[in-house]
Amino acid sequence: MLKRYSKSSKTSLRVYFPETIDLTNYLENKEQKAIYNLCGIVEHVGFANIGHYKSYCRNHMDKKWYSFNDSNITEIPFNKILKIQGYIGFYEIDPN
Repeated sequence: MLKRYSKSSKTSLRVYFPETIDLTNYLENKEQKAIYNLCGIVEHVGFANIGHYKSYCRNHMDKKWYSFNDSNITEIPFNKILKIQGYIGFYEIDPN
């Protein structure tokens, strides 16, 4: 478990969310695949007691990444996604 906040402060610990995670080695049946692709990140900007959340999601149809900040939605290059100080990462199983 990652604890990012105490009662009054937010840690500056950088959490890295890789593009893919291979969990195949943790399966009982090693012939199965358990590869997951990053599909979303939530970012918190600000301090523990005040701040703002932004989300970044990959569109499964065009494979492009988008930033969701209140009512603003903008395309964002993937290399910027990897630099985000993420709070929560979301993964989906690779269909291949």
